[in-house]
Amino acid sequence: MLRSAGNCKEFFRRQFVENIVPVKPAIHREFGIAIHRAVQFFWNGSPYEDAYEIAAGHLALLDETGLNVREREKLDEMRDYLPDLLAVYYESHEQEPAVNVMLEREFVHKNYLPGVHLCGRIDRFTFDLVLSDLKTASEIGRNWKSDYKEAALRDCALPLYDWAITQMQPDSAPKSIQLEVLIKPYKSKPTRLEVVPLNEIIAYRERFKRQLDWRVRELVHYIRTYGQVQPWPMNDGSQCVSKFGPCEYLPLCNWVSTPKNLKLYKQREEHLESRRNG
Repeated sequence: MLRSAGNCKEFFRRQFVENIVPVKPAIHREFGIAIHRAVQFFWNGSPYEDAYEIAAGHLALLDETGLNVREREKLDEMRDYLPDLLAVYYESHEQEPAVNVMLEREFVHKNYLPGVHLCGRIDRFTFDLVLSDLKTASEIGRNWKSDYKEAALRDCALPLYDWAITQMQPDSAPKSIQLEVLIKPYKSKPTRLEVVPLNEIIAYRERFKRQLDWRVRELVHYIRTYGQVQPWPMNDGSQCVSKFGPCEYLPLCNWVSTPKNLKLYKQREEHLESRRNG
């Protein structure tokens, strides 16, 4: 939610106020979910075959009706290199479930502001105080790793997880923060796992607290003041088309909410237990 509001308030309004998402699956997002579910199986002690089955099963259930030819080809390509990605993860770690304090753990910080709770899901936090987040990426460009790190440092996810852990257990705050990046095969380059250290987040903790406070207050103000107003301010266009394709809500922004366009969307299903029950 925080990321969406920072990128485009109208995107946020569509997704979290109108509560609609495209019927067509976002294949890159769904592939990331499949990988996360498989890696969770790994850390719970399951064999490779079970982890692969859960990931492949998730992708097999996707409704491909709305996908164009290129998107279907990309999805097939993802299915092809899924076994190698998981094999690399299994080969890169010792399978010790006891090393993790938190694994896909939801957190809730109640009454951050009156009536406002902050929540999220932490990928993995170990007993040796290492906070990790898992991503998949393609190695494209000579400086891909430094560019990837710079983008990750501008993102709010890991700083928020670090903030949540320090709130829950101040004496056991993360001492190291990293991204585990599964690199997809690209031309002659094989699949591999890269670790990207992000310990700058630790040094930026006080700054992030102030940024978080500002962002949450702004968001609460918009929801409470302009909840019935539409549209909300849009970005300058730089986020409307990305490397993943056009924004999910571009048809509504360009051609408004006609019945024909609204058929492209459905009600959003909440993935966090704390928000489903809150």
